[in-house]
Amino acid sequence: MGPPDLIVEILSPSTGKKDLNEKFSLYERHGVKEYWIVDPGNKYVKVFHWQTEGRDSGKYDNGVLIPPANWKDDNTIAQSVILKGFSVDVDDLFDPK
Repeated sequence: MGPPDLIVEILSPSTGKKDLNEKFSLYERHGVKEYWIVDPGNKYVKVFHWQTEGRDSGKYDNGVLIPPANWKDDNTIAQSVILKGFSVDVDDLFDPK
């Protein structure tokens, strides 16, 4: 009962704008605890967490961008806070070996 704990949204060229705006607001409004946006075109994952305390309670944080290694970033692992043990290596996601 209630909202899902985690939603993973894969952007497509035809619905990307809707996913980033309307769906983001919908999920935030209903208290989805963790929202992942997977952008295959730009090859990144962005992870948002629903805040339960403080002035931003009831809203998503600014999100954590997890880029592939070729963006010169050491952290390529998107890891869930809600589902313990669930993680995705962005490099493997977009460029499987």
